[in-house]
Amino acid sequence: MHVRLMPIFGLVLALSSARALHAQSNVHFGVSGGVALPIGDLGNAANVGFDVGARITVPLSSPSWGLSGDLNWNRFGGKAGVNSYSYLSIAGNFVHREPGARLYEFFGPGVYNQKIDFKNGFNTSRTDLGLQGGVGLDMTASDLKTFVEFGLTSVFSSGSNATWFPVRFGIRF
Repeated sequence: MHVRLMPIFGLVLALSSARALHAQSNVHFGVSGGVALPIGDLGNAANVGFDVGARITVPLSSPSWGLSGDLNWNRFGGKAGVNSYSYLSIAGNFVHREPGARLYEFFGPGVYNQKIDFKNGFNTSRTDLGLQGGVGLDMTASDLKTFVEFGLTSVFSSGSNATWFPVRFGIRF
């Protein structure tokens, strides 16, 4: 039980020190939540789900480019004999933003742990590679920025890919 609380404790600790780190550098932290719209084979097997995430973004030497590290959890209600599909992911993205612009693009690879919870009590879990990308829009221009993102995530697995459109609303500081 205590081992499961460690990631939550780490996230709380990181977010609590984010303001101090942001004041000293160009590093930005963010948290987000939203809906996840499954498509393709996943869309046939799952209902609309949700997306929860945390992010750290650091600038590169070019003012238009940065790198972000994302930790996301997506969960979809299942159909037929499946209770749910869950994806816990760690992804690294290139982020492109023109100086002074509110619109940005992101794209990068990730590692996705998929868990399927069946109604008969049988569960499966596996880890696969995937890609995510999309566009975002900063909604405010203050230090505490709200944003909305529209993306596409595809997890590569044997047989068929799991693909969905996450729509995220968040805060970056």
